[in-house]
Amino acid sequence: MVDGLPKYKQEIMDLSLKDNNAFNAQYGFNDSTLLMRAGKVWDDASARDFQAQQPEQFAAAKLLEKYNFDSYSLGMDNLEPDGSTPEGVINGKVKDLWNKTIPKLILSETDVEFDNTYNDFIGQMDKVGAEKAEKVMYQRHLEDMKKKGVQ
Repeated sequence: MVDGLPKYKQEIMDLSLKDNNAFNAQYGFNDSTLLMRAGKVWDDASARDFQAQQPEQFAAAKLLEKYNFDSYSLGMDNLEPDGSTPEGVINGKVKDLWNKTIPKLILSETDVEFDNTYNDFIGQMDKVGAEKAEKVMYQRHLEDMKKKGVQ
């Protein structure tokens, strides 16, 4: 930990920059999206490391940040609804629910406990109206696919 934020050991960071495939094979941290949105502490730590290790890429990402730009491939750009829209508010609530659910899923001691936690999350997600946000995201996906000429 550095200043209250998690930090990789330097040799692990160096490996991730030098040979990302070897890093993922050895540690597997970036192979899964399970903890992709693990919360502000991890986001802040990741941003700190990104800025320190790859300052030019960090600067470019900061320039794009104000446009709500997601760098996904094949029709996956800018899927999320704008945060100021009703669907964007719903999407934020779903993300918050997911971030609160992940630790419970990981710490589940039995399959039944895991299933109950997951099903509770799905129920809460439905209650906040996730289907509305999903519809916007799907429409944005179709529009992006069309722009890229992907059928």
